[in-house]
Amino acid sequence: MEHMSWLNAGTAFLFGLLTFLSPCVLPLLPGYFSYIAGMDRGTGTVPDRRRRLILNSTGFVLGFGVLFIGMGAAASGVGQWLNQTRVLLTQIAGLMIIILGLHVSGLLPIKFLYRQIGWLPRLNISGWPGAFVLGLSFAAAWTPCVGPVLASILLLAGGSETMAQGVALLSFFTLGLAVPFMVAAFAADRIFRVLERMQRFMPYINAVSGGLLIAMGLLLLLGIWDRLARVIY
Repeated sequence: MEHMSWLNAGTAFLFGLLTFLSPCVLPLLPGYFSYIAGMDRGTGTVPDRRRRLILNSTGFVLGFGVLFIGMGAAASGVGQWLNQTRVLLTQIAGLMIIILGLHVSGLLPIKFLYRQIGWLPRLNISGWPGAFVLGLSFAAAWTPCVGPVLASILLLAGGSETMAQGVALLSFFTLGLAVPFMVAAFAADRIFRVLERMQRFMPYINAVSGGLLIAMGLLLLLGIWDRLARVIY
């Protein structure tokens, strides 16, 4: 992780976790797991179905990871192209992240960000390849809850010193989203009961996510974030 602060890496990973816990992702997991598990035609024994679910889940995770990391490379590439205005870009990114944080927390709802654009595409591909394509679809246009947080991480990647840092940043975000997803796939028969009990905490998760985004935006806007990153690195 070339000259990349653990503050940036940890922040990206944390927001990946919070994205998994968001009210647009968590409630849809049972449907997605059922869809992914059914991509391999046939029934089979319970262990067989569990193995198919875990295998197809790895394809799904790699699918959205490829696109998220590609977005990070593109964002940091644009940042390198606009390198001479890095300070101004950082301040603009900070302001935009504050606005996105206000939206996520519910303090300043932005209507078009509530629009659902996710879908379960009709795939003629079964098994692991189909799950991979589904993961790409998820990364491209799943739910509005992914958008604001992902946009904030991409804005942070756009201020990276190198393209490798932008790729690493989105890799940590992807890891934060992928780890709980795979844990849920391994324990699918028990995890849904836990997820149902977590529904009551959704407003608090939103408030924490929004508050963290607002704090990060303020630190970027005031030029404090980079100083903290250098200290923590």
